[in-house]
Amino acid sequence: MIRVWQIVCSGEDGAVFASWRSGFIRVAALGVLAAGAALAVPVSAAPGDDAAACYKASGDAAIASCTRLIESGNLKNPVLALLYAVRGSEWSQSKEQHDRAIADFDQAIELDPRLAQAHYGRGDAYRAKGDTKRAIADYDKAIGLSPKLSYAYIGRGLAHWQIADLGRAIADFDKAIALRPRVASVYFHRGNVHRVRNDNRRALADYDQAIRLNPNLEAAYINRGLVHLRLGQYERAIADYNVGLRSDQQRANPLFGRGVAKLRNGDIAGGNADLTAAKAIESGIDEEFQLFGVLAVESRSAEPISTEKAIGPKTIQPAAMPAVNCAAAETHWKSAEQIKTLLVYEDHLARFATCDFAGLAAARIQSLKK
Repeated sequence: MIRVWQIVCSGEDGAVFASWRSGFIRVAALGVLAAGAALAVPVSAAPGDDAAACYKASGDAAIASCTRLIESGNLKNPVLALLYAVRGSEWSQSKEQHDRAIADFDQAIELDPRLAQAHYGRGDAYRAKGDTKRAIADYDKAIGLSPKLSYAYIGRGLAHWQIADLGRAIADFDKAIALRPRVASVYFHRGNVHRVRNDNRRALADYDQAIRLNPNLEAAYINRGLVHLRLGQYERAIADYNVGLRSDQQRANPLFGRGVAKLRNGDIAGGNADLTAAKAIESGIDEEFQLFGVLAVESRSAEPISTEKAIGPKTIQPAAMPAVNCAAAETHWKSAEQIKTLLVYEDHLARFATCDFAGLAAARIQSLKK
């Protein structure tokens, strides 16, 4: 299983989402209050309380408040469209019920086709479902309606990342940073793209900036640790992995990475202890690190071997590998299917060209290159 910090940084992105949602809901709440006053809604109906709950609450409480307002029959556009979009954002972000979110965003868009936030929110829901084609179409629409909507560039960048369109992903993150230069997660995401393209200098610069903006963003330390590891900067890698393990000592990824760094830095006992602990948590963690171009061998004397050899911006070819071991192909393939990028499918085909999943890997590569 590929850890979330290798793909998205959900906690930081949640804060970004909350920042646009708060302003979005404030507009809806003011509209509800104004509509209630204009319609002389009785105090017992408490539209203001529900509007405040939409603004301050989350999850079930927010959904219930929005639902009461929507079903009251007292509200019209543009407030009604806003409320559907707000409830949709709660279904998607708080409850991860993306189909219900899409239904609400559909309703919001039907009521107000020019509501950029509804297109953006539906794009996020589609992306969460893995439907990147529809997600990108919605982000395109949101950006067309509101060219300064930085969150839509972030979402579209992540969708491009998921389909290995790395150039467009970087362009979107560049634009988001130009619009909102103090959002740590965008630097994190752009750093991930640079890392996959083997641009270690730019990856480090982005992870550094993400950490400056949010020193508690542990995912950035973990991924920066991987870059330090690949560059042979073992003490720095160990320091970053230590931070990545600060809130959870049972994370297999930073444990394994720290173990490799310790071994290469001469701490054989400590390195082997970390590798053993990581494999106890996740038995296939060594296969995951092979996808990142790192091979570790538990040993009391021999230094672990790096398989990293950059062949252009998107290809990693292992060096000095033993004869093809088709018994390992299935585990490697399952990891590749979790990431679903051109890079990992090319890596699988290079490693297991004569094994069962080679044909599937070739098909995935052909599809992603279209």
